[in-house]
Amino acid sequence: MAYLYILYSQKLNRYYIGSTSDFERRLSEHNRGQTTSTRSGMPWELKFLLDVGDIKQAKDLEFKLKRWKSRKLIERVILDQTLSLVESAPTAVGKVNGLTTLRSINKNLAQ
Repeated sequence: MAYLYILYSQKLNRYYIGSTSDFERRLSEHNRGQTTSTRSGMPWELKFLLDVGDIKQAKDLEFKLKRWKSRKLIERVILDQTLSLVESAPTAVGKVNGLTTLRSINKNLAQ
């Protein structure tokens, strides 16, 4: 299992895009100041979480989103709770911290 996620810092008014195989651990690291790039923005809140199956897909999607460099598009992903803007629409499968988690219905989402 691997995840793509988007966090938000009210303090910095910025988004952070990441990927991990252990989301709960990674979120905790961000909010304990153990990640240099996010330390100054604590606390971070989860805005989007996508279960993509494997870490390679998660990393590929992370880099695609980061290359956008567009706050508007990132906010659209959060609002729609889908990556259809990137390639293929995923399907909802559960909830984490009150947010819907998503699993891709397209195995080749990151290609």
